[in-house]
Amino acid sequence: MLTEKIEKVMDYEMNEDVQDALLGLGSIDDEIGRVSKRMGIKMTPEVRKAVRHIATRRSRIVAKGRFLTRNQAILASKVNELPEQAVVDLKNGVSHSIDGERYIAAKVVAGGGNFEFLRNPPNSAIGITNLNDGKMPSTANMLLSAVKLEIGNSTSGNPDAVEYLNRFDAGDLPSAFQNGEIEISANGKIILPSTPTAKFFANGGVAMVNSKAVEVELNAPKLIPANAKIEVSFRMPTNGVLFAADNSFMKVTLLGPETAPK
Repeated sequence: MLTEKIEKVMDYEMNEDVQDALLGLGSIDDEIGRVSKRMGIKMTPEVRKAVRHIATRRSRIVAKGRFLTRNQAILASKVNELPEQAVVDLKNGVSHSIDGERYIAAKVVAGGGNFEFLRNPPNSAIGITNLNDGKMPSTANMLLSAVKLEIGNSTSGNPDAVEYLNRFDAGDLPSAFQNGEIEISANGKIILPSTPTAKFFANGGVAMVNSKAVEVELNAPKLIPANAKIEVSFRMPTNGVLFAADNSFMKVTLLGPETAPK
């Protein structure tokens, strides 16, 4: 029982330290030291800890509502879900939080059924993917908070020549994209349950008429740890129609706070 209490306290203090790092409060100890020396106060470890706690608490109350981005707020609130080493690295300033954006683009072939984006994963390639052989980089942990889909076509069939956008009316958006479903998993665990693709393109039942893709937010962020194998399945209706000349492409983007080396 005592061990559990100690572990909870340690976890709490670790999370507090990570939140401080996200808020840019890592240098507060130096400031405390300068003030105590100037005032002739003997700063024992116990006194330093108490003063630091009060100063940090006040700073956090002010800073949280003013300076944290949405992704930083997510990471600060979910830091206990990160791998232990990732938390240690954040605490020690070895890594920091960035706005993560991991994507995979692939040619979609007609025929209905399941289309696996990463069955034969490409190596990291500009414009096609920034995953490593279908996996998260070894230095990145993401808390997935939203997913974005974009579609396009290329008369050459060259994935490097595709301009991804969502500027279609209801008649121009191929039925396979209107009536399909997408599911995403990481290391075999589902992080985006089967979701209608129309949710990413439609607005009031009519396909979008501007180029901004819809970001579908998750109810709760899902952890994608470093080196996790990403699987993306696009389920098409049997008679679903794609673009002419069968040069249809889809780009799936995973969004959320991500840890990265400094």
